[in-house]
Amino acid sequence: MVFDFNGQAVMNINVTTSLWDRVKHWSRIGFFQNPREFRTYSVTLIGFVVLLLIFVIGFAAWESGTNLVYFLFGFLIAIFVAHGVVSPQNIRGLHVERILPRRIIAGHPARIHFRIWKSNWWRSFALMVKDHTPQGKAVGGTFCEVVNPGAPRSVAYETVHPIFQRRGLVALDKITISSRFPFGTVERTVHFHRPA
Repeated sequence: MVFDFNGQAVMNINVTTSLWDRVKHWSRIGFFQNPREFRTYSVTLIGFVVLLLIFVIGFAAWESGTNLVYFLFGFLIAIFVAHGVVSPQNIRGLHVERILPRRIIAGHPARIHFRIWKSNWWRSFALMVKDHTPQGKAVGGTFCEVVNPGAPRSVAYETVHPIFQRRGLVALDKITISSRFPFGTVERTVHFHRPA
């Protein structure tokens, strides 16, 4: 503790700095989120087209006052609202682990497995699982149709990327699971830090 001239206790600067770092950390990853797992989202090309249609049809509905145009405008808004409700539940509660083969021989394809499971009671549909190097480059991936709660699912990809064709150690770092379910307007991705 640091005291001022009147004998009053003043907070140490290091404590304030660490508290500020914590606030920045919480705001970046979310308060209840694991710092080794974080989520991102991006609007797809279909999403941009739907957003453009929402603005154009919304303007046309405002100007014309026709019920059919209002109905179409409401339908497009409903697509985004439904996607915003269903899509986060699709990737929430997912967990993944990488299962490596005992030996990979350079120039010969091997299979690297992912074990995926859910910790909540929602199903997950249409998942794309990718493996990345520490530099962030995707080296393999596979598609998983559905993951049921309480039932782990195993999927695999073959090591055909050029990084596996050379002799020596191969470092793997991040696993991403992404999904555009249900309408394909927004792609949500959960990133797992799993070095191997």
